[in-house]
Amino acid sequence: YGADVMLVNAPHLPNIEALADTSRGKRSALVDLRTEEGRATLRELLATAHVFVQGYRPGGLQALGFGVDDIARLRPGSVQVSLSAYGALGPWRDRRGFDSLVQTAMGFNLAEAQAAGTPDQPRPLPMQILDEATGYLIAFGAAAALARQRQEGGSWHACATAPSSAARRLPGSCLPFRPAVPRRAGDVRYRCGMDADTG
Repeated sequence: YGADVMLVNAPHLPNIEALADTSRGKRSALVDLRTEEGRATLRELLATAHVFVQGYRPGGLQALGFGVDDIARLRPGSVQVSLSAYGALGPWRDRRGFDSLVQTAMGFNLAEAQAAGTPDQPRPLPMQILDEATGYLIAFGAAAALARQRQEGGSWHACATAPSSAARRLPGSCLPFRPAVPRRAGDVRYRCGMDADTG
């Protein structure tokens, strides 16, 4: 029932060993993509993976030889989901980011302060809500891509961003919204179709 899931992290980056609500039953491994040995290990893992979810900045994995096209050629029939803090387009595409930074950029902290009656003292949300919401978008993107793949074959790619999660939470948000349905294009049939890119 369900999938075999492996969380792959880099040994040189900060890592939370276990998250009780998201790590149950998940295998984990450390792979250093800065080395040829690490890249060979990831190629081995990808050769048997059906779904690959990654959270590098746009172009980050591509620079290491693991772009969307590379993975689709390595593992035909794969489904890929890419998560980025600020989207694949626009002036912030290369910025590192995580939930708290995106909350600030999207105005959550100001909204919290205004709701508390202290608009001059920004307040963080008491939880990492964008991480949680974006996780649901990632799961939906993977499920939509798997459904399309079952009907039409090919390799598929869906994207999710933390701002797209925020856009569904903030009243009056002006971020564009596109349906979360992956599309295919070209010889390697994939296309990003779930990303509300900011710009």
